[in-house]
Amino acid sequence: MESASLAAAVTIASACRLAGLTWVGVRALRLARRTRGAPELLLGVSLLSFSTLGVPLLALSGYGGAHVSDANVPLLAGALGLLDFGTACFAAFVAHVFRRGSRLGSAALAGAVLALAAHLVLATRGVAGAPPELSPIAAIGRAELILSFVMSATFAWGAAESFIYWRRLRLQHALGLADSAAVRRMLWFALACGSQLAMMGFTLLASLRGTNPLADPLPALGIALTSLGMGAAFALALGSPSSVPKAAPGR
Repeated sequence: MESASLAAAVTIASACRLAGLTWVGVRALRLARRTRGAPELLLGVSLLSFSTLGVPLLALSGYGGAHVSDANVPLLAGALGLLDFGTACFAAFVAHVFRRGSRLGSAALAGAVLALAAHLVLATRGVAGAPPELSPIAAIGRAELILSFVMSATFAWGAAESFIYWRRLRLQHALGLADSAAVRRMLWFALACGSQLAMMGFTLLASLRGTNPLADPLPALGIALTSLGMGAAFALALGSPSSVPKAAPGR
């Protein structure tokens, strides 16, 4: 695939993902305003932080540029902060819905928050103190792997928990104890988390190569395809505000 066609595919896929996740995030926040519910608030803030704000600001900051001197360091730090904050909110959402009151869930959430804070500090210091001729990606260095790992672990956690709960709902539906729409929504939610996990795999591949994930052909194509999958799955799972998971019974 030619570089121009690849760039266009990535742009279109990213725009569709941005529109879908922004729509779901705004609807979740509108519901949280009425119900004062923590799950709706955490999910809405998470999607808007890392998808609607974090990713576009990262692109505008010059993250993928050739030199640190060409990057807007404060904007880059802000974008990374939004990515970290959004990931922490999603981890809190998963812990609240599926592992509320669980020591293991609380420990996992605390570990994620500490790792994300370390990533922000290390990445910001790396860019601020880097030689002008170094690229922002190279300046951030291995600190980027922290964010990739925590995001991957967080969405893997969400995918596993929702898939387990989907199997339980499917059994309940067979017994006439669960609504078929709820079963479908939980499956879509599991697939949405899985799509984000796959996307993080391609981002991690670019990090290991030391390249811009939106310019390296293989990661860029993978990110484009998984972006479409994630945006569509989240929209199908959570398109109705009342479909935001509140708490998994028995957890």
